[in-house]
Amino acid sequence: MKIRPILYLAAAMALLPLGVSAKILSGANAAKWKVGAPPPSPWQHSAKETDIKVEVVKLDGTNWIEFQDNSSSVSANIRQEFSPLRSGRLSLKVKLAADHGADFGIYLGPGNASSPAERVVDLKTNSRGMLRMGSTGERLDSGLVLARDKVEHIFVEFRAKGKDVHIRLGRIGADGKDEVLGEDTFPGRAQPVTRLRLTTDNSPQGAHFYVTDLQLSPLN
Repeated sequence: MKIRPILYLAAAMALLPLGVSAKILSGANAAKWKVGAPPPSPWQHSAKETDIKVEVVKLDGTNWIEFQDNSSSVSANIRQEFSPLRSGRLSLKVKLAADHGADFGIYLGPGNASSPAERVVDLKTNSRGMLRMGSTGERLDSGLVLARDKVEHIFVEFRAKGKDVHIRLGRIGADGKDEVLGEDTFPGRAQPVTRLRLTTDNSPQGAHFYVTDLQLSPLN
């Protein structure tokens, strides 16, 4: 009998001791990224679009992905598909450029994680730089305001609880400890997520930011 890849993943996760995480994302080792090119496969991206930049750059000796959106019709984005995950933790470092001037989102969900109905985890900045957390288009203010030229190491956890999903958002301190800045349960929103998408809006233009240290792991 043939065992499908998803069953291999489930079996491997079942064997993990407490406190040990499996890495879900491929091509996420920043040290292996090529400066001057988009992030490697299996990442997909919109780097070929006009007035869009999605490219690896080096900042203070570390590789980052730079997103710059000067288009009023398409977005600067990266996305990656993976085996279904009902509960997990995403962490990343993010830095707004000095000229950053528009919103961007961090989404996890089924399908393309593009439409509001597909965003099980729905994080988006507002005009004041506050990262708002929620699910399927419903968002609540958090205590996390992103400032230009400042690196923030952030995390979001999502746990399926029956038909509901519980989401926690926070930052990771220099000591490696979590500081929870917001959490809530969103009724009826639980779905297995199969894609991560980081993206600017199709309009307006003006978003300019960097990300690195992308990690996604399952939660028990």
